[in-house]
Amino acid sequence: MGRPAGCYSPWHPPMKQPTSRLPALDGLRGLAILSVLAWHYVASIAPWESSWGQAARTGLAFAWSGVDLFFVLSGFLIGGIVLDNRQAPNFVSVFYGRRALRILPLYWLLLVAFAASGALLGGRISAGADEWLHGNPQSLFTYLTFGQNIATGFFSPTVAEPGWLNVTWSLAVEEHFYLVVPLALVVLPARVIPWALGSVVAAGPLIRWLLVTRSDASVYVVTPARVDTLVLGVLCAWALRQPRLRAALTAPRLIAVAATLAAALVATQLHDVGLAFPVLAYSALGLFHACVLVLAVTRQRGALAAVLRVPALQRIGLLAYGLYLFHQPVNGLVHALLFDAAPALTGWRAGAATAVALATTFALAELSWRVVEKPLISIGQRLRYVRAPSQASDTGASANAARERAAA
Repeated sequence: MGRPAGCYSPWHPPMKQPTSRLPALDGLRGLAILSVLAWHYVASIAPWESSWGQAARTGLAFAWSGVDLFFVLSGFLIGGIVLDNRQAPNFVSVFYGRRALRILPLYWLLLVAFAASGALLGGRISAGADEWLHGNPQSLFTYLTFGQNIATGFFSPTVAEPGWLNVTWSLAVEEHFYLVVPLALVVLPARVIPWALGSVVAAGPLIRWLLVTRSDASVYVVTPARVDTLVLGVLCAWALRQPRLRAALTAPRLIAVAATLAAALVATQLHDVGLAFPVLAYSALGLFHACVLVLAVTRQRGALAAVLRVPALQRIGLLAYGLYLFHQPVNGLVHALLFDAAPALTGWRAGAATAVALATTFALAELSWRVVEKPLISIGQRLRYVRAPSQASDTGASANAARERAAA
């Protein structure tokens, strides 16, 4: 089975108290979105026939998997919010109100811009450029209801979406996760939660094995095949709230597990592993990113902590949602307007155009953060969870857990 083309969704958490954020998590988001940009702006459009293009694909072989890190982060932060506030009488209204404010406005803006672009550019650019930007869209109803990943996975032989919108499948996966998993955590007894989460994680490979005969797309984009990675993040949030488990998650153990998983994943690039890749590799990637996440949360020193504290990387992580939504449309528009063609690194001029697209994407993401996202987050912060009577004397969450909640 071939590797997926790779279209990723950045984790876009709400914020409660920016002064209490865990900077390491912004740093992780920064690494994840840089991975996505490297895949879409270099590896996926580099010429196959050139030696440098082959080298780029080899060196960036797993850049497409940035989505797995975003999924683990998403599960971790949302899981922490739910575990800490699931007894609140107003949990549903606050949780889904904040989610809607954080996700929907910018997503709707992307859809409006897509429709406007198609109307304005139709017939004015080449068929190839127009096909890349606007070709093969799902219905508007499908996008509005976040059903595009289901439509693509079950009704398309490959991941077929217009370049403008081909990143939105993972938004759909996360929306489905938000609709089901938080409510399940609310109604399940506390003692059952880890067993339920572990069962979902363990079922991931089986679900992918059942779907793999349909197409690469179904294994890659449909929610049942990817939700185990999100739930793995929730399981990390639960484990770090258990003092004994938190103590057992030592750096040497996590590093050993992560190194073993990394070696196994690299081996898949050197050998044809057939069906084992889509069935097992996503589980291995999820576990690898979970190890990195726990190291980032629990370790304040070391090389990883130093990298994640770099201010520029943390800023990139803060802008991740806008960067993710805008980077493909901007690159497609720049190449269409300058070369009347789909994005491709065919020479230094195309490389310069891609650099312009990258700079434009960052500028738009910064503008989006200041004008749209940050004000809406501030509105969301006014929605506060009411502590249930049984929580009034609860001193359960540690200072570390409180900071993790604030990071969301």
